[in-house]
Amino acid sequence: MTIEDKLKSLILSKHKSLRDFCITINIPYSTMTSILKRGVDNASISNIIKICSYFGISVDELSKGNIVPISLVTSPSLISEYTEQEKKLIIEFRMLSPEAQSSVCDFIKFKLASESTKKKPEKDNLMVAESQLPYDDKKTDV
Repeated sequence: MTIEDKLKSLILSKHKSLRDFCITINIPYSTMTSILKRGVDNASISNIIKICSYFGISVDELSKGNIVPISLVTSPSLISEYTEQEKKLIIEFRMLSPEAQSSVCDFIKFKLASESTKKKPEKDNLMVAESQLPYDDKKTDV
């Protein structure tokens, strides 16, 4: 996937159309399509700065073919704390629509909750399982 494809994907993840994005950041639609067709390297620096500022991504990294949040570039100590996989996940998460981001957060909460139940002692797991059994009104304990 080229940087232009990544950029277009980012734009469309946040806007209903390329035209909508162009109106939002005040760049002519023809200019934006030219950037995506001819390449980021051939675009004017002022347009690249507008695009990067809007998304909070690094101009330097974009010129290298990467979409990286400016916060990761300006905080080198922070960036060294993340694995490559974590950095990629952060970037991809930010490319998602707000609805998709919410779904990812819900999924993570679900996974964390299921992981925490796995860590409980065996006795507790049995108690939970027993409490979840359906009520049997025919059963009589004396």
